Amino acid sequence: MHYAYALTPAFRQVMLFIDGGYLRQSLREIQGTDEFDLLKFPYSIAGQFIRGSLRPEIIRTYYYGAICDPHEPEYNKLKTYYDKLNKIRGVEVKLGSLVKIENGFRQKGVDVLIAIDVLTKAYQNHYDIAILICGDRDIISLIQAVKDSTGKRIYGVLFQDHYSLELEKEYDDILLITNENVNLLT
Repeated sequence: MHYAYALTPAFRQVMLFIDGGYLRQSLREIQGTDEFDLLKFPYSIAGQFIRGSLRPEIIRTYYYGAICDPHEPEYNKLKTYYDKLNKIRGVEVKLGSLVKIENGFRQKGVDVLIAIDVLTKAYQNHYDIAILICGDRDIISLIQAVKDSTGKRIYGVLFQDHYSLELEKEYDDILLITNENVNLLT
């Protein structure tokens, strides 16, 4: 006797795309330090969005940051930091540039790196759900393009008082990080 089983996936394939500058700055403002646990929180965050009999399968976590020229005093500290993150299994670090401005540095190219990866990986069917930790309104067009052209779900992790209000309605769902639940990341 043969039985027909409904083939429903037990897993949802998830990729996390993290704007490291946004994450670290927001954490500093909420908890006074930018420390977080990149081993723990992808599963903790995905579990907030995916419930019931489905389980998240974290395919990969992309962490986007920026680095200055090697002759700058900050270079070695940044390189050491990114090298440490890059050693974590399942994490890939991608770097834009830090350009010197009057009172510090400004990130360049990070939003473009995020957009390229979220869009190309959606078209290549590498994920069912993208979770973006990004509060910049510049990615609104990216979210709309992925949802409209691929049907993929895009969830956002936003920090209270540190995101563009226009962005909130574009995500399929959001997790708002506050003083009370910041432990999901640490």
